Amino acid sequence: MEAGIIKFFSHLEDSHLAKWTRTAVKVLQFMVVDKENPNSILNMVTKSRENARSVQDHITKELWQCSQ
Repeated sequence: MEAGIIKFFSHLEDSHLAKWTRTAVKVLQFMVVDKENPNSILNMVTKSRENARSVQDHITKELWQCSQ
């Protein structure tokens, strides 16, 4: 099941999925904090902050504050 979740939420090819052992901790680390996974929560938050910073003059004060 974990390999299916990782495949759905990542950019990894089938050959790279084989290295994952079936542990929930590794799956969660990959999905939440892995800097190599462009779809990790950490990377998504970082990207959204960068995007908000680039359009700061065009978004509301409240939206800017929420992103920081």
